[in-house]
Amino acid sequence: MLHTRLEAYGKDLSVSDASRDGLVYRGFSKAVKAPVRAYVVDFTTKNPDFLELPDEIKNKARYKINAGRRQRWDEMFCTPRLQQILVWENVDVITGRTVDDAGKIHLTAMCTDRRRWKR
Repeated sequence: MLHTRLEAYGKDLSVSDASRDGLVYRGFSKAVKAPVRAYVVDFTTKNPDFLELPDEIKNKARYKINAGRRQRWDEMFCTPRLQQILVWENVDVITGRTVDDAGKIHLTAMCTDRRRWKR
């Protein structure tokens, strides 16, 4: 059931109004089996809004742009729907990544069941 839900979520996110700009669901994989259940969902894109600018350590403006892109991706990926999948399937972490055509990972968003991780 988890596999069906994750695949449907990835495909829906690819065609949602918020992400029509070149985000394509690529697939998901199990990242860690124990001690936590973790999965990774990958999306390919050519859209520069979903790709990090290089040399952000040396360039303050690029750092700010990348920080904004990471925040937007986190908000876009970690939705209430995905959090509900985490609860239903007893999964600890689902990470969403944007990947360019060369296979380089750019943006990463980690979604957790926030209730489980509160201090």
